[in-house]
Amino acid sequence: MVIEACRRHLPAICGQAFADRRTELIVGDGIRYMAENRQAFDLIVVDSTDPVGPAAGLFGAAFFAMPRTG
Repeated sequence: MVIEACRRHLPAICGQAFADRRTELIVGDGIRYMAENRQAFDLIVVDSTDPVGPAAGLFGAAFFAMPRTG
């Protein structure tokens, strides 16, 4: 619902990013996704909360050092 509200009410922020064929929007556990998907990426944007609680792992060296292939 948050994404749809942003698309509708804040279109100037994202422009046409959601319509771009290169965009893959994934709503889920970022740490799990990165651990399960080893392919290389051109760019990863993580929109997370502050580095406390469940999001703390998104800010640690282990997250950024996950091995990639490609």
